[in-house]
Amino acid sequence: MEQNCVRHQSLPVHLGPSMQRQAAEIAQRAGVSLNFFISQAIEEKLSRVDAAGEAVFRDVQPGFLDVPWASRLKG
Repeated sequence: MEQNCVRHQSLPVHLGPSMQRQAAEIAQRAGVSLNFFISQAIEEKLSRVDAAGEAVFRDVQPGFLDVPWASRLKG
Protein backbone atom coordinates (compact mmCIF):
# COMPACT_ATOMS: atom_id res chain seq x y z
CA MET A 1 0.00 0.00 0.00
CA GLU A 2 1.38 3.37 -1.03
CA GLN A 3 1.60 6.01 1.67
CA ASN A 4 1.08 9.65 0.85
CA CYS A 5 3.68 11.75 2.63
CA VAL A 6 3.10 15.43 3.15
CA ARG A 7 6.33 17.32 3.33
CA HIS A 8 6.55 20.70 4.92
CA GLN A 9 9.14 23.13 3.75
CA SER A 10 10.50 26.17 5.53
CA LEU A 11 10.09 29.47 3.76
CA PRO A 12 11.67 32.59 5.19
CA VAL A 13 9.20 35.46 5.08
CA HIS A 14 10.41 38.99 5.63
CA LEU A 15 7.78 41.28 7.10
CA GLY A 16 8.15 44.89 8.02
CA PRO A 17 8.15 45.54 11.77
CA SER A 18 4.65 47.04 11.73
CA MET A 19 3.14 44.16 9.76
CA GLN A 20 4.88 41.58 11.94
CA ARG A 21 3.66 43.26 15.11
CA GLN A 22 0.08 43.46 13.81
CA ALA A 23 0.08 39.83 12.65
CA ALA A 24 1.55 38.67 15.98
CA GLU A 25 -1.10 40.58 17.94
CA ILE A 26 -3.94 39.14 15.88
CA ALA A 27 -2.52 35.62 16.13
CA GLN A 28 -2.15 35.96 19.90
CA ARG A 29 -5.74 37.19 20.28
CA ALA A 30 -6.91 34.24 18.15
CA GLY A 31 -4.88 31.85 20.29
CA VAL A 32 -2.76 30.54 17.42
CA SER A 33 0.90 30.74 16.54
CA LEU A 34 2.20 33.41 14.20
CA ASN A 35 3.28 30.64 11.82
CA PHE A 36 -0.24 29.19 11.75
CA PHE A 37 -1.78 32.64 11.25
CA ILE A 38 0.52 33.39 8.29
CA SER A 39 -0.13 29.94 6.77
CA GLN A 40 -3.87 30.52 7.00
CA ALA A 41 -3.55 33.99 5.46
CA ILE A 42 -1.63 32.57 2.51
CA GLU A 43 -4.12 29.73 2.12
CA GLU A 44 -6.99 32.23 2.11
CA LYS A 45 -5.31 34.43 -0.51
CA LEU A 46 -4.53 31.42 -2.73
CA SER A 47 -8.11 30.24 -2.55
CA ARG A 48 -9.42 33.68 -3.58
CA VAL A 49 -7.02 33.85 -6.52
CA ASP A 50 -7.90 30.25 -7.46
CA ALA A 51 -11.62 31.02 -7.29
CA ALA A 52 -11.12 33.88 -9.74
CA GLY A 53 -9.76 31.42 -12.28
CA GLU A 54 -7.41 32.28 -15.08
CA ALA A 55 -9.21 35.58 -15.71
CA VAL A 56 -7.12 37.05 -12.92
CA PHE A 57 -4.06 36.70 -15.13
CA ARG A 58 -5.73 38.28 -18.18
CA ASP A 59 -7.73 41.14 -16.70
CA VAL A 60 -6.26 42.24 -13.41
CA GLN A 61 -8.29 45.16 -12.15
CA PRO A 62 -6.75 47.71 -9.79
CA GLY A 63 -7.40 46.66 -6.21
CA PHE A 64 -8.59 43.16 -7.17
CA LEU A 65 -5.82 41.44 -5.28
CA ASP A 66 -5.06 44.44 -3.06
CA VAL A 67 -1.33 43.94 -3.44
CA PRO A 68 1.24 46.16 -5.14
CA TRP A 69 2.53 43.35 -7.38
CA ALA A 70 -0.90 42.50 -8.87
CA SER A 71 -0.20 44.47 -12.04
CA ARG A 72 2.73 42.13 -12.78
CA LEU A 73 0.31 39.22 -13.21
CA LYS A 74 -0.77 40.49 -16.63
CA GLY A 75 0.58 38.36 -19.49
